[in-house]
Amino acid sequence: MLRRIVGAALLVVAAGGAGGLGVIAVNVATHARPLPDFAAQFCGLEDGWRGLVARGYHPARSGQISYLPRTPIYFAGGGDGWSHSGPWPYLQEVPLVFYGPGVIEPLGTVAPTTDRTLADVAPTLVTLLGGVLATGDGSNLDDVARLEAVVDRPRVKLVVTMVWDGAGWNTLNEHPDAWPRLRAMMQDGVTYTVDVGASPSV
Repeated sequence: MLRRIVGAALLVVAAGGAGGLGVIAVNVATHARPLPDFAAQFCGLEDGWRGLVARGYHPARSGQISYLPRTPIYFAGGGDGWSHSGPWPYLQEVPLVFYGPGVIEPLGTVAPTTDRTLADVAPTLVTLLGGVLATGDGSNLDDVARLEAVVDRPRVKLVVTMVWDGAGWNTLNEHPDAWPRLRAMMQDGVTYTVDVGASPSV
């Protein structure tokens, strides 16, 4: 579905009738320059950004329209605050920290790699609990938990998952002195940098 809407500060990706993605661009009349063709605008995005938008679409749960503001524009959600969702690296790169004294070896920051994602969290937690997750998209993170080593450790009875919403590496680097407890947990646990892997990044 390709449609022209007057006047671009906004690229809109719309779900097509057959489950595909179409694109609409919206110009908020911020300038008088003519815009390129809307398909050209979408195709002009970096390959990775297009892939993140496509992976963020789920036919049964997603809305029919996904907004992609021109970086670094954010949406205001009224009383809900600001949306910090998008494919840009400063929104996608987040710390993933595993911390458990006596259970998780304190390795600190693990060298970045592209094959670690948030999908790895579930199988890793199941391994910490002494089980194996047979299905799913992710893989166990051996730096955190190896099944053969779980037998020699104290039995894990409780796992707490905490999400610090909106605090990716961009925010943490902007305010380096504002998170001493998280920094200590990173050093005394295992810390990865992972990509959210989809846009919307929520």
